[in-house]
Amino acid sequence: MRLLRGIYTYEKERIYMEALHLKPVQKAALSLIQSDLRFLYTVIERINPNESNYIPSLLPYMGIVIDGAEEWVKAINNSSKVKLEIPLFSESERVFYEKMRNSIKMWQNYYSTIYDILKEAYYISDDYFGNICKPIAKKMKLYDIFGVDRANGIIRGNTVLRYYYTPLF
Repeated sequence: MRLLRGIYTYEKERIYMEALHLKPVQKAALSLIQSDLRFLYTVIERINPNESNYIPSLLPYMGIVIDGAEEWVKAINNSSKVKLEIPLFSESERVFYEKMRNSIKMWQNYYSTIYDILKEAYYISDDYFGNICKPIAKKMKLYDIFGVDRANGIIRGNTVLRYYYTPLF
């Protein structure tokens, strides 16, 4: 029964997409967006968060895919008589995905800029963890200022780096 519903849904979507009269380039873009979203779904669905930190590491890529998909929907709706009935992001969602997308650009900066960005994250982390420990521990600097991600006993990342490319961390 589920297979029949899936075929019906696919057929309904195919007919709906045909009504849009997409150009070959638009069809190719849609196919690429669908492939990217399937990839993200597969990784997130199959990942064991206790064994890997792929999800935080994928955030910049997810931002690019999700933000790009919405931009594609807007472009199609602006150029077609038939509109895609897909809700667009609220302002706060748009800002969130934009920050996710832009965080990948950190690696395009000069080393000194990356250093300054991560140093700021370090100080924010120091302030946060310093304020939640006991006063004696704070005075003697007996607290850790960042957490470490491990997978299979191997260090994979830390909260200072995650701070930069995780919106609203």
